[in-house]
Amino acid sequence: MVYGQYALVQLDGSRNPPRVAVPIYEDPDRASKAFGRRVRELRAREGLSQDGLAHTSGIHLTSIGRIERGGREPRLTTIQKLAKGLGVEPGELVDALEDS
Repeated sequence: MVYGQYALVQLDGSRNPPRVAVPIYEDPDRASKAFGRRVRELRAREGLSQDGLAHTSGIHLTSIGRIERGGREPRLTTIQKLAKGLGVEPGELVDALEDS
């Protein structure tokens, strides 16, 4: 059954509940990891180390590592700083994020 935007799933009594596909933007953990992969890809494309990106963006090195691992969900101002440090538009960091 569907109520609004959410589907209700009836369990069949098995030990493993059915997996329900949830869009990436509704799962903060998956979204953070996908964002981190994007930052890492763009950083590698520019030939920057994490330390280099920290320097060009003004973001602490530890934060860069946490973002790339998906352990931190950055604020809008951090996304803007990352984009500037990577030489891209902020939208390039978030457009069409996908699971890998």
